[in-house]
Amino acid sequence: MKNYLRAMKSDPVGLHYAVRILLGGTALWLLLKYFADTNPIWAISSMIACTEPQLQSTRINFQARIANTCIGGAVGLVFVLIAGPRHHVVLPLALGATVLVSSYVFQVPRYWRIAPTTAALVVASSLERESRRIGIEVSFHRVAEVMLGSFMAVVVAFVMARIWEPPAAKAEGGPAKS
Repeated sequence: MKNYLRAMKSDPVGLHYAVRILLGGTALWLLLKYFADTNPIWAISSMIACTEPQLQSTRINFQARIANTCIGGAVGLVFVLIAGPRHHVVLPLALGATVLVSSYVFQVPRYWRIAPTTAALVVASSLERESRRIGIEVSFHRVAEVMLGSFMAVVVAFVMARIWEPPAAKAEGGPAKS
């Protein structure tokens, strides 16, 4: 136990991450569970993925995540509207098209995997429900949760930067490895 306490004192990045995840996860849980009556897992996982020790890194992650979420959502939506919810071949086609759009049209390299993941979410929701309308509603809901979680990462990073900014030299590598 003493070794862990000593490690936290000498390299507080892991503790810093834990506090950020605790604050952001709690806020999202309360917000979505009690005001939207929904499972907050999509928002919480997005918040965790965007979280970085430095505020500027979190902002960059947020911008890239939002851009790629919008790209994937838009491409997935186009494929759902054109092909409909009964053509399963639309899923791999939408994924490939989304990677091409993200890579060559918008060129958003950071978090580029979010674009096809979001497209898969949109198309799969429609295929699963066998309904364009229900699939689109579910996908908009999920995309909104991803954006909310990403935004929460920036809010928590901003608050934490005012309260407790970890040392820059150690912060960029993530939590301490043992």
